[in-house]
Amino acid sequence: MVGRTAAFVALVLIAFPSAYAFEPEMRVSNRRIAQGARLSIEVFVEGLSPDDIRVGSVDTPRVLTYLAGPDISVQAGSVRIAFAYSGREPGRAVFPSVEIVTSEQIVRTEPFVVEVSERNDPTRVPFDAAWRAADYSPFEGQTISLFLEMRDTRSFLFPDTITVTPPSSGLFQEVQGIGTIRSQTIGEFELLDVPIAAFLFTPSQAGNVTVPAAQVRSAGYTRTAPAITIAVQALPETVRGTGAVGNFLYSAMIDTTELVEGESSVVTLTVEGTGNLEFLRMPGIEADGTIVTEAGDVSRFSPNEAGYAGSRQKTYRVTPTRGGEYTVRVESFSYVERATGVVRTIPSRSFTVSVSGAGTLSESAAPETLHVLDAEGVKAVQPLNVYRRPVTYLFLLPGAVAVFVALFVRSRRKRAGIFSLAVFFLALGAPELDDSALNSAYILWSADEIEQSFRVYDEIVRESPDIVGVWYNRGVAAFSLGDTAEAVYSLRRALTANPHFGDARRALSTVESYVGLERQVEIRSFVHPDYSVLLLAIAFTIACVFCVAAIHRTRGGYVAAGVFFLTVAIGAAGLVPFGARLVRSDIAVVAESDLELKRVPADDTELWHSLPAGTAVTIDSEHEQFFLIRTGYGISGWVESASVLTNRRKR
Repeated sequence: MVGRTAAFVALVLIAFPSAYAFEPEMRVSNRRIAQGARLSIEVFVEGLSPDDIRVGSVDTPRVLTYLAGPDISVQAGSVRIAFAYSGREPGRAVFPSVEIVTSEQIVRTEPFVVEVSERNDPTRVPFDAAWRAADYSPFEGQTISLFLEMRDTRSFLFPDTITVTPPSSGLFQEVQGIGTIRSQTIGEFELLDVPIAAFLFTPSQAGNVTVPAAQVRSAGYTRTAPAITIAVQALPETVRGTGAVGNFLYSAMIDTTELVEGESSVVTLTVEGTGNLEFLRMPGIEADGTIVTEAGDVSRFSPNEAGYAGSRQKTYRVTPTRGGEYTVRVESFSYVERATGVVRTIPSRSFTVSVSGAGTLSESAAPETLHVLDAEGVKAVQPLNVYRRPVTYLFLLPGAVAVFVALFVRSRRKRAGIFSLAVFFLALGAPELDDSALNSAYILWSADEIEQSFRVYDEIVRESPDIVGVWYNRGVAAFSLGDTAEAVYSLRRALTANPHFGDARRALSTVESYVGLERQVEIRSFVHPDYSVLLLAIAFTIACVFCVAAIHRTRGGYVAAGVFFLTVAIGAAGLVPFGARLVRSDIAVVAESDLELKRVPADDTELWHSLPAGTAVTIDSEHEQFFLIRTGYGISGWVESASVLTNRRKR
């Protein structure tokens, strides 16, 4: 029975050679070698001749240098396939499978880990560093994730320092909370790829973009992650209106379609999904016979490996100018579906709004009436700004004179004379404001000559830019004329010069709320430097009093009190230049409606985001005739400097 079975197996092997699966045997001279040392790899196959075998190409790991192979020979009845390498640089890598091809089948060896240690220390094998992109062929404007990784480590490592240079074309932002540790098990080794820094990159133009090499230092090693190239595809023309790339849902809704004259409808557009949410342009709306103003742009998203996940919501306030029926048309929304590269378009829609009542609504009507200040009101809100006048610091003279007199002057008559001279300086007051121009502008305002009144206020601030109340009046007049940008700029000038000016803060809130400007750049709250000067004068004078007392009656308590108040005075003196710098803070407001941001400071570059007039921004940099601005939402871009109202001096 056994003989029959053996004969059957032999017949099967003869009739069907492919049923015989040979098992190659791999021998490695040493799986850890020193830098520059030789590595030999041999594969043995039994039962075949050299003519029956073809060896596939083998990719050389980056830590090795190829020397020779595959050399095919016969050794002890087996086919021997030999390769030779040397250690090129310290590190760890996976040696790939060797593919052995016969006429009947293909067999591959198991991959293994090869380590190259330092030349003088065989126990140390460093990590490797590399860039990894979530997408190597994105569209322009698409947000992709880039990871700087420590590669092929056997344990978790933390970098001491990293040095990264941003790509030259596009927006490059470091983010937290994305990226996962990847692992693979090769034989007895578990190798880890650990992301140590994550970035979101939004390329601004088509073509090849180079992510420059980066350096990582950890565990005593400095390793370089080689530069990588990303091939950016041109955005389809049908999507350039939105610039959207990702996977999105789009919806539009209106809060009411039945209005009474003077009321408004609110249209809300929502885009949600994953992609370049932060940088896409939201659709707009059209409605003839109405006043359409932006009422808000709210973003709720967080970074992930595909860009940003969440939603953008933009609201418009639609106010009909008279009774009747109106059609509110909402634009369509197009985007590139990244997984397929197909352009998807969500169609437009419209709403019919009915308004009951007759008459006309003024396009410049404000929800709250704002009034300018008269001359006395302007004076009341004007800070003394004593910190700017050198004579102010003569208030410190009486205390210093008292200490001098106590130490060196013995005659009472001389003491009285010196004290009289010192007190004289305390009578010096602040200069008076000129009432004539203020009264003229106020009369024009009262006569409903708003434009002429604005011109007078404008002339006053050009000649005297530190008068807070006039900046306030200028802003109120500009708002009444429908000039949102000038109104916001003027009111912010007033608040920066006097952070305690409550009417200006309320007026600014009214203006920004009415025109739908939300999440504006905040005006920093601070203590006006005049208060620091007052504290300085009081603390220094009290310190001098205790010093005089200590001179006449030597007591430790007087000395300690004098030192304490002198310390307070020094601290107050330090606050004066800090507050003065805040009073002179740069203010910047978008002057033009639908101002387009550029990705780079050049006239012929693509526009990718628009801002409404009155948007308060921060100027981060400037280049020739361009400003790099940043909004309260953190969106940055270049604009022509002439399109921004600012008190910033040319750098």
